[in-house]
Amino acid sequence: MWKLNKYSYKSGYTILMIFGGCLSLYFYNGSDHTPLNLYYLTNHYAGLYGESFYFILLVYRIYIFKQLRSLTLIRLKKQQFCIQLFSQFMMNLCVHFLILYGPTLVTGWSYITSYSMLYSFFVLLFLQYFMIELIALFIIYANSSTVYIATIIILNLITHYIIVPFIFF
Repeated sequence: MWKLNKYSYKSGYTILMIFGGCLSLYFYNGSDHTPLNLYYLTNHYAGLYGESFYFILLVYRIYIFKQLRSLTLIRLKKQQFCIQLFSQFMMNLCVHFLILYGPTLVTGWSYITSYSMLYSFFVLLFLQYFMIELIALFIIYANSSTVYIATIIILNLITHYIIVPFIFF
């Protein structure tokens, strides 16, 4: 199963996700180094591009894992299949978080004015991505339709345009 996950990262969708992280860095450098905690909260370029590319990669991974679900369940049994899926999707969550927010965080570390605001924003985003990965796991594990992908997009929009302004502004 780990080879399958590695295969999904060799696709062109991963290049799109890295491109989203580079776009976030580009837009941050073009903003005359505003404080990083305010940049992430007010500028939605990282969320718009990077998360869109991440959703494309997520749909691709869901497609791959759903195709091989029955064969993998026979070989690994149900409990081991769940453990493998959960660990792979959590690893994917961490990789995405590092690719999208890592370069900007490294270059803008000296421009942070409120560490607590930035940390709480990252905790909120991590919870959002965790819920998104759980929905993706549900789609694969229950072999349900991919209609739930609309739920993922709605969750992303609610987080960025309703919850973040309500909490931080």
